[in-house]
Amino acid sequence: MEGITGGSRIGSATHILGKVIADERVLIKGRLEGTLIAPNHPVSVTASGHVASYIEGSCVDLDGHMVGTLKANTKATLLSRARLQGVVEAPRLECMAGAWLQVDVAQSANRQRVAMVS
Repeated sequence: MEGITGGSRIGSATHILGKVIADERVLIKGRLEGTLIAPNHPVSVTASGHVASYIEGSCVDLDGHMVGTLKANTKATLLSRARLQGVVEAPRLECMAGAWLQVDVAQSANRQRVAMVS
């Protein structure tokens, strides 16, 4: 995640309140309260990243904190330091050891209630 080059970056000292629409990969190290939409590109939230509300990307890697809806159009990956409370919408979900989640999981029109701690 740290070796990502190119794309948009929300730095660790940055706090965004509002809506971000990106047509490139996005790396979040800071805070985002609102919506991030990058449906055709990867989105990564590092361990220092905090997101509240909504993220959409082609694939989403979460290693930080999120409350809200995480939508990955191909795959969502919750890394070992991830803390997620809300909803995950993804055709594939990968959860690494150490990740904490309390979520509803939606795959297409089906939604299942899931609460896990690993």
